[in-house]
Amino acid sequence: MIAFDSTSREVCTVRRVRTNTPLSVMVTMNDPVYLECAQAFARRIVLEQKASNLRAKVARVFQLVLTRPATSDEVNRDYKPELVRRNGQKCPKEYFEGQNFAFIKEHPVLLGSPHKFAKHGQSGTWVSELLPEIAGTVDELTVVKSLTTDQFNLKLKG
Repeated sequence: MIAFDSTSREVCTVRRVRTNTPLSVMVTMNDPVYLECAQAFARRIVLEQKASNLRAKVARVFQLVLTRPATSDEVNRDYKPELVRRNGQKCPKEYFEGQNFAFIKEHPVLLGSPHKFAKHGQSGTWVSELLPEIAGTVDELTVVKSLTTDQFNLKLKG
C-alpha cells in the first residue's frame, strides 16, 4: 500500500492523503494480482453481455465499477482537440490561481500532443499514431477514462 501513499495494512486509517504518484499506476498495470483481476472482470463482462453491443457492455462496466451510469462527459473523454488547438497559449488563470504547485513557478503554457490521433475499431476509440499495434486491436481492450486529477504539474525532462 506504500506505492499508493497509504498506510500499511497493519494500520487502519479513516482518511488517506491525496496523491498523484505515478508509482501507483505502475503497480496496477504490472502487478500479477491486478492483471488477473482485470482479466476475470473482462471475462465476466463478455459472458454476461454476449449478445450486447459495445455501448451496453460499457454501460455494464460503469455500473459494476462505479455503481452508477456513465456521464456523457466520461463516455466522450478522449483525444483533446481543444488542447491541441490551444497549444502554446497561456493556461487560463482559474486552473492555477490560488493553488500551490511544486514545479510551476510562472504562468503555465498549455501543451497539446504533437502526435496525430485517429478513431479505430468499431468502438471509435481515439488512438495515437505512436500506438499502431493498439489501433489494430483496440476493440479487444478495456480503456479506463474515468480517472481524473486536478494536478497537472508533472515535471517533464527535456
